[in-house]
Amino acid sequence: MNSNENVEFNNAHSSRVKRLYLTSIVEENILNRRDLRSIRKWCTKNNVDIIKDITGEFVIQQDFDLAYNSPIIKKLMGQYGPEWQSYYQYYLTDEVYKIVEIGTSRTEKVRYVPKGSIAMQHIK
Repeated sequence: MNSNENVEFNNAHSSRVKRLYLTSIVEENILNRRDLRSIRKWCTKNNVDIIKDITGEFVIQQDFDLAYNSPIIKKLMGQYGPEWQSYYQYYLTDEVYKIVEIGTSRTEKVRYVPKGSIAMQHIK
């Protein structure tokens, strides 16, 4: 194998999809679950495919991360609209304090405006 082929092989090797084994999810206590059965149940409920091969049962790391972070992503989408991705990056890099710095640029929530004529008189 010449040096060009070796570089191409190394690049192909580094671009593999990351696996997250169910046993490591239990061992690292990622989901705060203690057995494989509950991990499988969580994966099924959150549409994360479990793949089995000779090395064991695993999920694709990116699918798992998306399902795990989905509640936070939905919250940020509702709160910040189209700018949610920049706020999400602060969560991923443990720089949530920066959200306070840019908080002045985010949109304000719409206050409740009563429709009845009696209630409208009290607001004015």
